[in-house]
Amino acid sequence: MRIRNRKINPTMVELIYGILAYGIVVLILMTVLEPSFGIIEKVFNDRFLLILIGFLIGIGISIILVMLMTRTIENIVSGGGYGATKQSVIGSLTRSGIVILAIVILLVTHIANVFSMLFGLFGLKLSAYFQPITHKLILKIKKGR
Repeated sequence: MRIRNRKINPTMVELIYGILAYGIVVLILMTVLEPSFGIIEKVFNDRFLLILIGFLIGIGISIILVMLMTRTIENIVSGGGYGATKQSVIGSLTRSGIVILAIVILLVTHIANVFSMLFGLFGLKLSAYFQPITHKLILKIKKGR
């Protein structure tokens, strides 16, 4: 798979799959637990729809952050180390700025629950931890074809 004559980083794809798997599992749990017990609304102290929207925003931001991290790393590696520290800092500040901007927007507009958005951002962390497992699963699926 190529975008603009560049090969897509397979680790990035595996991380995105991991984030999506996390999102699907949590969404299933949320939809099962909420009607039965009302646990989700009690924990987040908000309406279920706002919690759901916040979580989906967090998942979306996680995917964007993975793509930005991949781009930053590829630029640093392809640059031969020249200006690597500067590129790394700029990439890190960009990702942090996106998260802070999203938090501020949600706090000001009240269109979604901020804490559930942060819970969605955990998908990035869990995906990174489970990436070796995701890699093995993808290899097994490719072998089966």
